[in-house]
Amino acid sequence: MRKVITILSFIFLFLGAAKADKCEQINCNQLKDYLNAKLIQGYLEKLAEKSKIDKENYDKIKSIFATNKIETPLNYNDLSQQLNNNNFKSVSAKIGEKLNEVRFYIDNIENVDSISTEICKSMGRKLTQAQKDGIKDYPKLSVELISKITKYITPRLLQKSTDSIPKAEDASFPQQKQTEETSEPSTETSIKNASFSWLNTIIYPAILPMIILLLIYLILNSKVTELKIRHRSLKSDIESRKMSSGTNNLQSQNNFQQNVTISKSEFEKYLGNSERFESFQNELEKLRIQLANLDKPKSIINQFQGESNSIQSNSANTSNDIFYMKYPVENSFSNNHKSNTKENTIYKFIIKSNKTEADFEIHTDGVKIEEIISMVEKAIKSGCEENNNPTNNTKNIRTLNAGLVTLEGDKWVIKRKAMIKYE
Repeated sequence: MRKVITILSFIFLFLGAAKADKCEQINCNQLKDYLNAKLIQGYLEKLAEKSKIDKENYDKIKSIFATNKIETPLNYNDLSQQLNNNNFKSVSAKIGEKLNEVRFYIDNIENVDSISTEICKSMGRKLTQAQKDGIKDYPKLSVELISKITKYITPRLLQKSTDSIPKAEDASFPQQKQTEETSEPSTETSIKNASFSWLNTIIYPAILPMIILLLIYLILNSKVTELKIRHRSLKSDIESRKMSSGTNNLQSQNNFQQNVTISKSEFEKYLGNSERFESFQNELEKLRIQLANLDKPKSIINQFQGESNSIQSNSANTSNDIFYMKYPVENSFSNNHKSNTKENTIYKFIIKSNKTEADFEIHTDGVKIEEIISMVEKAIKSGCEENNNPTNNTKNIRTLNAGLVTLEGDKWVIKRKAMIKYE
């Protein structure tokens, strides 16, 4: 654990010492003030073209923008104060403050042109499209700013550190020394650039995988250590249980034998206080009463049997008074087609007491309701009056008033149609 932490610390310290901070080399804060002032200047110029009042206010502070140079930019705090004092407080709040919050992420970008482009795009991302349109010649201005920034940062990214300025080895030839330095880069500068390129192309891409592998190793190592500790604990626990198991089994057997031994008086006492045993006694008493009733005279049993036969007879008569048919033909139902079951039938008949008349109604238990509706002319209208019309959502046919038929020969002739309603 300590070794891994030491290695990680070394890596981060190495990265912090070795990696060059481009923003410090090119002074990003200075560039940000310069770009902020240039964009605000373009915005105010366009406002001045549209409004006379804005033009008068802009003319008062126009001179300060002349001092805005990329080497010596106009400080944003000073610019913001001038804007607030000359009725441009909204410009300062909506544009200046946003641009002042920009951060440039350029450390991983090697190409100088790409760095300049990213700096200008970072400023542009803070502006809305309407704000960009409000800046005079914004596209053209962006191109000019990128070009200026490129010229400014190129020598600063390549020059050697100010802390390592070499001393002249031969004071008698200063002019020759200066010519050599300007004609070709020094060996120290070349070595520094080569070292920086080597760090960015080889070392830095390998750092992240190394960190990930070390973290994985750290996690796995802690898990293995935890498992080892648990294994040792379980092993010692098992051994201790084995040692005490014999003694515990012997004691439990003795306790069981002592608990099993019980006197007859104690057993009867337990039964007397038991609710289940009391319930058992109550059920047993009920059985005794029922057995006693079985010894009563058989006339009572015969009476019950007679009543049962009477009920069965009435039930049979009731079933014989109901029959079913499909649909009428020429205003009558053929008695030869009646059925005692509902299958494949549409009408239900209930015979009256005179046996020559019957009420009838529609039922939907023998044929699907969709099939009945599909043959509405011959199946329904021939025997029924309709209270309403069927629809695609009809799920039932209800009989409001039963129809009437009379038996004439072998036909049940319709005397009154049934009234139905689709539901």
